Amino acid sequence: MLKHILAGALGVSVAFAAYTHARAETDLSDNYPAVHVTDYDRGGVMNEYIARAARWNEAGTEVQIKGSCWSACAMYLTLVDKICVHRSASFHFHAPYYMTARGKYFSYETTQEYLTYIPAYTRRWIEINGGLGRDWLHYFGASLRHSAPFCDIKR
Repeated sequence: MLKHILAGALGVSVAFAAYTHARAETDLSDNYPAVHVTDYDRGGVMNEYIARAARWNEAGTEVQIKGSCWSACAMYLTLVDKICVHRSASFHFHAPYYMTARGKYFSYETTQEYLTYIPAYTRRWIEINGGLGRDWLHYFGASLRHSAPFCDIKR
């Protein structure tokens, strides 16, 4: 158990270091589009999403979430400086986990870190709907306007 807690804490530290390093030392503005549209993103490793968001921020890329945004993708709501959501967007949450020889290991510490990347209104919605666990929570519709501006509304 302690090994998993330490691994979770290390993962969070590595994620923050990757974000800080990518944000401070990466100038990829010539390699990234002015607008990136996400139609479907199935999620993945938190560190990779943190680093990608840092590169988009450095390049000044606007990120538009148009379709389904699963798991780690939802971190873009707070990580990306220029973000908006289409009315067709949906976000799908679960507690982060590590794969082990025994299967999925859900880490409380990593879940708490993940939640820091989710806007406050959305965190409250997650809590009201039972919190993060193995099962998916699906967030869509008019409530999205509390998490990010709609893309079709002038800012």
